[in-house]
Amino acid sequence: MGSSKEQTLRESVIVALNALKNAQVNYRRAFGILTDVGAVNSHGVVALRREQSAYDQAVKQYTNAVNAWLTIEEFGARRAVKAGPDTAVPTTIRKVPRRRAEELGTTAIVEASYDAIIGKTLDGTIVSWNRGAEKIYGYKAEEMLGRSISELMPPDRPDEFSAIMKALRRGQHIESYETTRVHKDGHLIDVSVTISPVRNNAGIVVGASVVAQDITKHKRAEVALRLSEERFRIALKNTPVVVCTQDRELRYTWISSSLLAWERQDFIGKTDADIVGAEEGSRLTAIKQNVLQTGDGSRTEVAITIEGVRHHFDLTVEPFRDSTGALLGLICSAIDTTPWKNLINKLQQALEEVHLLSGLLSICASCKKIQDEHHTWQPLESYIQTHSEAKFSHGLCTECIRRLYPEYVPR
Repeated sequence: MGSSKEQTLRESVIVALNALKNAQVNYRRAFGILTDVGAVNSHGVVALRREQSAYDQAVKQYTNAVNAWLTIEEFGARRAVKAGPDTAVPTTIRKVPRRRAEELGTTAIVEASYDAIIGKTLDGTIVSWNRGAEKIYGYKAEEMLGRSISELMPPDRPDEFSAIMKALRRGQHIESYETTRVHKDGHLIDVSVTISPVRNNAGIVVGASVVAQDITKHKRAEVALRLSEERFRIALKNTPVVVCTQDRELRYTWISSSLLAWERQDFIGKTDADIVGAEEGSRLTAIKQNVLQTGDGSRTEVAITIEGVRHHFDLTVEPFRDSTGALLGLICSAIDTTPWKNLINKLQQALEEVHLLSGLLSICASCKKIQDEHHTWQPLESYIQTHSEAKFSHGLCTECIRRLYPEYVPR
């Protein structure tokens, strides 16, 4: 291999390693968003999934770049590894010339990885084990070299090893496979493994590489998040409250609500204008854009129409930030105050009626009619019935019976 080719390959390894380090930093930052913000942290979930995908791609590019440098030993002779889309770090290598490894720094590159990079033969025998593997699984390299990789698998997965090896013999690439492995001290760890067949120049699969990431904390965070969200959902069940998050474009990213109209609709990815119409949506948008621009929360009363019914809300809008303080969007809570508004209106009406009856009324000294607010004289019973919920039934008092019907009065 010419020196220019060697230099090009070496530079590609360095570039891929730097990209991998950046992806690792971004992944850890996304994990921080997930664990720092709390129960309504949908932004953390979205960010973590995005950075996980970018990280997986960086691992693939990095391992393919390293693969171009390494050689494998097959039937006692070293052969160049065929680099291609189905190859990764060829950790089935039994021996790499020391001078070349030191010159290229490939050994240091593999050892510097945070992830476990393991090489195995087609019968599962471990032939290489980096420091990342030591950190994740707890075993030193000298403890695992020559042993079967199946020893890392829990006993409740008896068919997993054979299924993976069959896939590798067929040349299949297994990417981001989430499973469980056993640490040296016996506790279980969650890992995401990418297993790639390694081929010689003839295209024959002669081994496999395993790149494993410890996702135990990630899994625990997901479980804790689901539990927190379930508790939150139960706490809000049957309460007239809408809690939601929106991104910086004011598109809904998460909604929790017991209001039937909001539960039945898929509003994720939509704006207020999409949901309640341009006129009412513009008023809500103006409130929320002001919070995005100023960074100051707000609380105001708003009225919107949902499925033809007018609702009043006590709306609170706060900026939503990640663990570094970067603005992700908004978190909002809206309490449906419509029943309270209706009750207040009814009480106000009743109070106004009471005021009419408690004021100074003009009553005729002769016929006892009352002058109403329109200066019209009405019979007393008509006025009272009009201005209250009282109803009248007719009868005669004792004095009137004696005066009008004396013959019916007992002597």
